[in-house]
Amino acid sequence: MGEIDLSFFTPVFSYDLYFPNEDNITQEIESFSQLPDGWDYGEGIAASKKTCVFAKLVYLLGKSYGYNAEPHAETNGDITIIFSMKDHFIDVEISNIEKFIMRYEIGRGSEYVVVAKDLEVSFIELEKVLIEIRNACQHFSSGQLTSNNIAAISRGSKIKRYSAATAEESRFSIRNVQNSNQAMSVTI
Repeated sequence: MGEIDLSFFTPVFSYDLYFPNEDNITQEIESFSQLPDGWDYGEGIAASKKTCVFAKLVYLLGKSYGYNAEPHAETNGDITIIFSMKDHFIDVEISNIEKFIMRYEIGRGSEYVVVAKDLEVSFIELEKVLIEIRNACQHFSSGQLTSNNIAAISRGSKIKRYSAATAEESRFSIRNVQNSNQAMSVTI
């Protein structure tokens, strides 16, 4: 038998993937690829299909572990998903690369602590962090922010805590986090 010449065949990956469990959040994420240029008061570009696929995968991961989610389009074409469970908030910034930027806070209003910010994580690392935080929420079932449960979470956490010198920077929105030069790593 002779060999078959497949040199004419060029596989192409499409980011027009079908998600069987479409819901309002996945549809909202998909709509970010349809935003017109200048959508945010003259600034802003649409998210790429690739970014939308990554964002949907990240959202479905968080949803599978019981997190509430709120997606936001960023003017640079990135998508941020804010996950919440009780008093725990995880912001995940998604772009065209397969690493994500994560921020983790515990608390509400003026009573909160930034546990980690500007962590660069892979999909697998993000999953481990989401599991760890979910387990902490289940362990401290009251959901109330106390110095004891923050200390216990921090002691047992694989998420490196950032220095107290940057604590004052923590009292602002995700957009300010994007401009920070403070980078963190995660130890898994």
